[in-house]
Amino acid sequence: MGAVAGTREQAGMYQSVVDQLLSDAAQEKGMRRRGLVLASLTRLKQICNHPVHALGDRSRLGGRSGKLGRFDELVDELLDAQERALVFTQYREMGELLQRHLLERLDRRVPFLHGGVSKNQRDRMVAEFQNGSAVSPLLLVSLKAGGVGLNLTAASQVV
Repeated sequence: MGAVAGTREQAGMYQSVVDQLLSDAAQEKGMRRRGLVLASLTRLKQICNHPVHALGDRSRLGGRSGKLGRFDELVDELLDAQERALVFTQYREMGELLQRHLLERLDRRVPFLHGGVSKNQRDRMVAEFQNGSAVSPLLLVSLKAGGVGLNLTAASQVV
């Protein structure tokens, strides 16, 4: 699969962060400069996910992110084929946005396994996904929470 094209909004936000970084980095040295670069990289990744992720607001999701548009296409294909899938995200905030988006789009709540989920909830989510009784054939998983002690063999696809 090739690269996913962003929206004009994403491109403008991205360019603005790059321009600001280039300007600010010229003024800094050493650790302050490294910190500035790392913070900017994080912001750029958030912009690539979705403008709402970068802005931290609750504005409209649809039509504003090339990545989310492609995600919707993948979800439609998975659901049409009756596949079960794990959807990984690096950021809890993005997982929450995906959860909101899927609820609005599919009219069903998709479980989200992240670091704030209790052990009992986590065990229940995993068991329901594994035995097919989950309310959704999708399970959102943060990389941090999903990287430890999970056995999710029921998924036939990973996003």
